[in-house]
Amino acid sequence: MQKWKVCKKLMAVILTLCMVLPLISNQYLVVRAEETGTGTTDTKKLSDLIAASDYVPVDLTKGEDVTLTDRTWTTDSYEYVTSYYQGSNNPQKQTKTDRGTLYRIRKLEGETFRVETDLESELFELLWYEEDHIDDGYSQGNSKNNNSQKDTIYLWIPRENPYGDEIPESYTITFTPGKKISEYKDKAADITLNQTITFDTNADNYIKDVSPDNRDVCDGWLYKSSFESGYYTLNLDNNSGNFQIEVFPLNQEGQYQCTSERYTDESNSQEEQLLFENGYIFIMNVANAENVSISLVDTAKKLSELTIPELAKGESYTSTSEDSSWKAGAYGYQQRIYKIPVAAGKMASVSVKNMNDSSGQTIAVLDENRMELEGKDFSISDSTSNVEQYLILNNDTNTEKVYYVGVYAMDGTETYTISYEDIATIDAYAEKAVSLTEETPITFAENDARLIKCVSFDYGYTPARPCYTEGALVTFDVPAKTSATFKLANDSSYIDYSVYTDLEDEESRQTVGTASYTIGNSSDEEKTYYVWIPEEYSAGATASVKETKTISYTEVPELKMGENTITTDAQVVSYMNLSGKED
Repeated sequence: MQKWKVCKKLMAVILTLCMVLPLISNQYLVVRAEETGTGTTDTKKLSDLIAASDYVPVDLTKGEDVTLTDRTWTTDSYEYVTSYYQGSNNPQKQTKTDRGTLYRIRKLEGETFRVETDLESELFELLWYEEDHIDDGYSQGNSKNNNSQKDTIYLWIPRENPYGDEIPESYTITFTPGKKISEYKDKAADITLNQTITFDTNADNYIKDVSPDNRDVCDGWLYKSSFESGYYTLNLDNNSGNFQIEVFPLNQEGQYQCTSERYTDESNSQEEQLLFENGYIFIMNVANAENVSISLVDTAKKLSELTIPELAKGESYTSTSEDSSWKAGAYGYQQRIYKIPVAAGKMASVSVKNMNDSSGQTIAVLDENRMELEGKDFSISDSTSNVEQYLILNNDTNTEKVYYVGVYAMDGTETYTISYEDIATIDAYAEKAVSLTEETPITFAENDARLIKCVSFDYGYTPARPCYTEGALVTFDVPAKTSATFKLANDSSYIDYSVYTDLEDEESRQTVGTASYTIGNSSDEEKTYYVWIPEEYSAGATASVKETKTISYTEVPELKMGENTITTDAQVVSYMNLSGKED
């Protein structure tokens, strides 16, 4: 009996330990997770704040400023992304953990707004996040302006800045939506050439909190002009100290026209060429521009008035660092410009190649006022690639026409070779087509000398746009009442070529994506066919043709019932029926 009581007590102690030990163990694991940062519940993220609605709501949909005072930071620290790069092979993300303030901002879709605080600008960060990427990336970092296309955007301000400086425990923050300049067109002051204007922040045409380029919310002066599209010279007639302005040309609707120039206090008589268009001019007051005077004069020359080098047909010119350049295009970039004459009714192909050690490269056709009529961007995978880009100049008038071609690279250190030559549509090269017969198949080498440069048309544009193309032109004859099968064998997994019955008739072209194509000539006359093989499919490819007699069933000897005579001169005939199928 005594032994049973002892056993009962021992069992009770064991049972108690079984109940208590898991709690001790779990508590120990939780403590360790907090200490080491492991586990799934110990690291708090910004998404946790959103899930708990623990953010500051800001509503800008009414178009009114929102000012919040005595803002404070979160009690706990949260992990947030400071930078994120989504590379194809090596995505990178950097995170920090800190206290902060999270704002959820509701706004009109596409609206630009500005953020201002009473914190010193160098003492805080502004990190922008979209809701779907709150924990894995940010849309824009450390900018006071935001123009997200989303109608909801999140702003996180960390308590600790990158410099380790102390930030006040509370602060005031203001959100200002940008207004459209078109709402203030009636406040615009007239501006004419050679007129001196002095900036005054008390003037009626000084407007605040507008977004001239849908990127910034700013203050500045609005003017109405009757200037035609082109370049003008802006003179800084009076410099009252350190200042900055930025000039935005706007159209008749008050919309941004893709170019802006910034001016500082580098010179009292600074001259720059600006693009303006009949409409409005907004001059942003970046810093201390009050009492600064400017004037606009029409001294910026047209291209025909400048000394532009003329290229010689068939000769290559290699650029040097000493080449002159002029502002051109909608963005006012410095371009090296060349003059090319094209005879009436003719076309020319302009080639630019070996453009290395530079970025943002373009080649463009410019008009007299330096505006871009047509342009192409270079696509370069590395700085040593030998890339060649073409533009087609199509003079469809009955007089000679001078074209201006501008070459631009963003860093201004580009080297390249430019040249031009006559070019025409494919029908002009019929005599250069390579003849193909059953006995003589043709194999094309890489950069084969028999390749032809010609013009094709992109009918996706109205009017159709002329495009440069290069490839092999093959021709063969198909006798009367004969079918021929053209074959193209290459190492590519994809084949593309065109078959013409008439090079002058674009509608006669048949685009083929298979290795063989059968043509049935059921007429009583021999016909000539052409095959155009683009360069990328002709390199290393072999073209061949096989003829097969085409006859109709009425030409086959009739065997009458009851006749069983077999003649020794009977022939077995392989032929194509009129549908092109071999029987």
